[in-house]
Amino acid sequence: MTDTSPEINNILKSLEQKEQVESLAYLVEKLPDLVDKMKIVEDKADFLVSSLTDQQSLSVLAEETENKIKDLQIDETHFDAILKMTHMLPRLVPMMEQMDNIAAFVEDVASDEKTIAMLIDGVNDIVPIKEGTEILEETNSHFKANNNQSDISVFGLMKMLKDPVVQDGLKYTKSLLHVINKHR
Repeated sequence: MTDTSPEINNILKSLEQKEQVESLAYLVEKLPDLVDKMKIVEDKADFLVSSLTDQQSLSVLAEETENKIKDLQIDETHFDAILKMTHMLPRLVPMMEQMDNIAAFVEDVASDEKTIAMLIDGVNDIVPIKEGTEILEETNSHFKANNNQSDISVFGLMKMLKDPVVQDGLKYTKSLLHVINKHR
């Protein structure tokens, strides 16, 4: 037997310990499974490497992707806009939640006949019926003349919420709801 270095002697001594022997026995027992799994990983890695190095496949894939993007008619300005919107989302989401709450409130009010009757009575106190009729007729003709304009956007709706007439209407509705809630 040849003279072994102290490091090898230390390794051999540690391999003689019970825990090390059990670990080695377990490893030897699982070795066929590990080899099978390693072959699978190697096969997939080989496929991935060959796919990534296959210039023809990559160019076909890139060309197909470019054609699909061209069909969408999306250009750099769209990507810039998406990026800007993504940065604005933390500010927009709370506003949109508020608008959703307002829309739900308006739906609830519009479907309640008692509330509508009270609103009409309240409006009659603010605007006389004759003047209100004239306003409604003028509003109808204005709407018919301008109906073909673009849809109202979220930002347009937010701008309308700042209008003093809308603010007064919302304050009046808030007061109405307070009084209704008080009489329940």
